[in-house]
Amino acid sequence: MPILNMAVLILLIFALALFTLNIIFFIQLKRGRLTLLVAGIIMILIAPVFGFLSGYLFFYSHNGNGTGEGAGFAGALIGLLTLVNGGVFLVIELLRSLAKLIKERPDIKG
Repeated sequence: MPILNMAVLILLIFALALFTLNIIFFIQLKRGRLTLLVAGIIMILIAPVFGFLSGYLFFYSHNGNGTGEGAGFAGALIGLLTLVNGGVFLVIELLRSLAKLIKERPDIKG
């Protein structure tokens, strides 16, 4: 029984990729080269790629003792987590823009 099987390795790779993308986005945000809106859109566009690719890799690495629907569920979960991550970026940018609009307009009492 291997300590690190293929499914755990695939999951770690995708988690590391998602974590790395978040760090890169926030570094670029601090430098002023990227907005959260663009980061959210990029993350939402990457979500199906992560989902389908991880589902395929999970299905490809399973031992053949089943139909592999667990691989599909795991791929869908990774894709949904990536999609939610991009959605959080979009919501944060929307709230930041709304707060900036309220602050700039003197006729809106906040």
